[in-house]
Formats: sequence, C-alpha cells, structure tokens
Amino acid sequence: MQGMINFADSLIYAILDYTLFFLYYGVIFYLLGSAILWILKMVYKSFSPTWKRWYQVIRSKFQ
Repeated sequence: MQGMINFADSLIYAILDYTLFFLYYGVIFYLLGSAILWILKMVYKSFSPTWKRWYQVIRSKFQ
C-alpha cells in the first residue's frame, strides 16, 4: 500500500513539474514571439512608404 502511495505522489509531482515547465516556457516564448512580431510590424510600417516609392521608381525606369 505504501508503494502505491509513493508512486501516486511521484506521479503527481511529475505531472505538476511538467505542467509548470511547459507553462513557464510557453509564456516566455509567447512573449518573445509577440515582441518580435511587434518589432517586425513597426519596421514594415515605417519602411513601407519608402519601399513603395523605390518600387515605383524602378518600375518606371523599365517601362
């Protein structure tokens, strides 16, 4: 009986440890990913008009 209780305790600890591990690193990677996407979005917004102008100039030279 004591062996079953010890096994259940170790199983509960393992489940809790893995849950907290994936939750912790999931939040970290989510925040890093959202920060990278936000930076890329700001770069695109700031350079988009310049790129469009360059594209029009290049296109007008080849027509």
